[in-house]
Amino acid sequence: MLTKAGEQLYPYVNDVLTSVERLNCFENDLTEYKSILRIGVGETLLCYKLSPVLQKFHDLAPNTRLFLRSMNCYDIRNELLDGILDLGIFYENVGGFGNNLTVASFGNYPMTLVASPEKKRNILIS
Repeated sequence: MLTKAGEQLYPYVNDVLTSVERLNCFENDLTEYKSILRIGVGETLLCYKLSPVLQKFHDLAPNTRLFLRSMNCYDIRNELLDGILDLGIFYENVGGFGNNLTVASFGNYPMTLVASPEKKRNILIS
């Protein structure tokens, strides 16, 4: 039976053991990785940008099972923090990560706003 301290420590020990198990899946390179990777992705990124990335990943890690979910940025952040997702890909740093997640930028992409000429007087961009 766990003490109070043991009960509080248990989730952290479980996280460490899970991480060690994942590391043991690697040998010399990704071709030996035989696990599941859960990824949350913004819908338009999934549709328009990730196809070549996913193909390259499959070539490098053919034994990995990918579970892709189209999600909004806030849900991705929350599921990363809850340990449900392994990786999140979205447009904007929505904040609230603290020291719990590592964030890396892929770059900047242009954006174009298109509207009907009849609606132009009420458009505000900040």
